[in-house]
Amino acid sequence: MHIREKLRTIGDKTRAPSQRAKARALGVDHTTYHRWLAGTRIPSLEALLALADRHGLTLSALLLRVDDVRVLARKNTTKRK
Repeated sequence: MHIREKLRTIGDKTRAPSQRAKARALGVDHTTYHRWLAGTRIPSLEALLALADRHGLTLSALLLRVDDVRVLARKNTTKRK
Protein backbone atom coordinates (compact mmCIF):
# COMPACT_ATOMS: atom_id res chain seq x y z
CA MET A 1 0.00 0.00 0.00
CA HIS A 2 1.49 3.31 -1.07
CA ILE A 3 1.17 6.57 0.84
CA ARG A 4 -1.67 7.77 -1.38
CA GLU A 5 -3.74 4.67 -0.56
CA LYS A 6 -3.01 5.15 3.12
CA LEU A 7 -4.10 8.79 2.83
CA ARG A 8 -7.34 7.69 1.20
CA THR A 9 -7.94 5.14 3.94
CA ILE A 10 -7.22 7.70 6.65
CA GLY A 11 -9.30 10.30 4.85
CA ASP A 12 -12.24 7.94 4.70
CA LYS A 13 -12.13 7.62 8.47
CA THR A 14 -12.26 11.37 9.10
CA ARG A 15 -15.57 13.07 9.52
CA ALA A 16 -14.75 15.74 6.98
CA PRO A 17 -17.25 15.55 4.09
CA SER A 18 -14.98 16.75 1.29
CA GLN A 19 -11.35 16.80 0.21
CA ARG A 20 -11.29 20.53 0.93
CA ALA A 21 -12.46 19.93 4.49
CA LYS A 22 -9.95 17.10 4.96
CA ALA A 23 -7.16 19.31 3.65
CA ARG A 24 -8.24 22.15 5.93
CA ALA A 25 -8.28 19.76 8.90
CA LEU A 26 -4.68 18.82 8.08
CA GLY A 27 -3.66 22.44 7.64
CA VAL A 28 -2.77 22.16 3.95
CA ASP A 29 -4.18 23.64 0.78
CA HIS A 30 -6.76 21.47 -0.99
CA THR A 31 -4.63 21.34 -4.15
CA THR A 32 -1.73 19.95 -2.12
CA TYR A 33 -3.98 17.30 -0.58
CA HIS A 34 -5.36 16.41 -4.02
CA ARG A 35 -1.81 16.02 -5.38
CA TRP A 36 -0.95 13.69 -2.50
CA LEU A 37 -3.99 11.55 -3.33
CA ALA A 38 -3.18 11.59 -7.04
CA GLY A 39 0.38 10.49 -6.31
CA THR A 40 1.93 13.46 -8.11
CA ARG A 41 3.38 14.82 -4.87
CA ILE A 42 4.39 13.27 -1.59
CA PRO A 43 3.84 14.89 1.79
CA SER A 44 6.78 16.51 3.54
CA LEU A 45 8.15 14.95 6.71
CA GLU A 46 6.39 17.63 8.75
CA ALA A 47 3.08 16.86 7.03
CA LEU A 48 3.56 13.12 7.56
CA LEU A 49 4.26 13.68 11.25
CA ALA A 50 1.14 15.84 11.53
CA LEU A 51 -0.93 13.20 9.72
CA ALA A 52 0.36 10.43 11.95
CA ASP A 53 -0.21 12.47 15.09
CA ARG A 54 -3.69 13.57 14.06
CA HIS A 55 -4.76 9.98 13.45
CA GLY A 56 -2.99 8.38 16.40
CA LEU A 57 -0.50 6.49 14.26
CA THR A 58 3.23 6.12 14.42
CA LEU A 59 5.18 7.39 11.45
CA SER A 60 6.20 3.78 10.77
CA ALA A 61 2.58 2.65 10.65
CA LEU A 62 1.78 5.44 8.25
CA LEU A 63 4.70 4.76 5.91
CA LEU A 64 5.20 0.99 5.96
CA ARG A 65 3.24 -1.23 3.64
CA VAL A 66 1.24 -4.01 5.25
CA ASP A 67 3.61 -6.63 3.83
CA ASP A 68 6.58 -4.76 5.32
CA VAL A 69 4.95 -4.78 8.74
CA ARG A 70 4.37 -8.54 8.53
CA VAL A 71 8.00 -9.17 7.56
CA LEU A 72 9.26 -7.00 10.41
CA ALA A 73 6.97 -8.75 12.86
CA ARG A 74 8.28 -12.14 11.75
CA LYS A 75 11.88 -10.97 12.10
CA ASN A 76 11.23 -9.60 15.60
CA THR A 77 9.62 -12.81 16.83
CA THR A 78 12.43 -14.89 15.32
CA LYS A 79 15.09 -12.84 17.14
CA ARG A 80 13.41 -13.40 20.51
CA LYS A 81 13.72 -17.20 20.35
